[in-house]
Amino acid sequence: MNLQDIISNLNDYWAARGCVILQPYDVEKGSATVHPATFFGTLGAKPLRAAYVDHCRRPKDGRYSIDPRRLGGFYQYQVLIKPPPADIRQAYLDSLDLAGINTSARDIRWIEGDWTCPPLGAYGFGWEIQVEGLEVTHFTYLQHMASFELRPASVEIAYGLERLALCAQKKKNIFDLQWDDRLTYGQRFKAAEEQFSRYSFEETDVQALLRNLEVLEKESLSLAQRGHYLPAYDLALKFISDYYLLQARNTIPDSEKDSLVRRAGALTRACAAAYIKDNEPVQEHKSTGTQEHK
Repeated sequence: MNLQDIISNLNDYWAARGCVILQPYDVEKGSATVHPATFFGTLGAKPLRAAYVDHCRRPKDGRYSIDPRRLGGFYQYQVLIKPPPADIRQAYLDSLDLAGINTSARDIRWIEGDWTCPPLGAYGFGWEIQVEGLEVTHFTYLQHMASFELRPASVEIAYGLERLALCAQKKKNIFDLQWDDRLTYGQRFKAAEEQFSRYSFEETDVQALLRNLEVLEKESLSLAQRGHYLPAYDLALKFISDYYLLQARNTIPDSEKDSLVRRAGALTRACAAAYIKDNEPVQEHKSTGTQEHK
């Protein structure tokens, strides 16, 4: 089953379970969780069912296209449901069969693992799901977003599409995957992985990024304070993206990294607070941990 078919089958499956099928969001992001549909959708009590593909960038994970299983730019398929249905774990397993993985014949393991994203102020408990030792999904009950306690919690299913396809197609190298029946993943994305790795590790202007952080932070906070939480959130995401580029260059002292994470968290909290004020009853504020995000 090619990757294009996997995406189509997941769209059909989750649409049949009541999810609105959304499109990727046009701002750089480290995971599909930061898509506004998930970030704002988890806040408050309004029910939500959504699914979408999103492109993610983690500059520090770039490997110049040499690593067969790790990429600086990759795709996630995200499902967010609030409140979580009782049969959601079985529903997930059924979706794997439609993605080309025979769950009755493959070794499927649920490995307990909490998830946190400090710049997003997000926390949840759940599982890393492995197919024959390869992580293909993180299944999380989100408890906090932007350091606000979520009532009710949301269930987030984040499929790693390339790794899912590795299992479905029984390939060893991501670049050998079939995107469709004519085009391989390498033909479409290998040059991008090579060039963006070079950019992330060698070509970025560190001083320019640091200056840009100041501009983004000031404007994001100003917009959030005036109730314009959507453009404020875009700028917060750009702040986080620039922070990840600085991480990749490995030129920022640990003490300053912690400060940048706190500054990013303040931006996302301000956006969430503005959204809640405009849309939802006031919720209790609560801090989350500082582990690395999924």
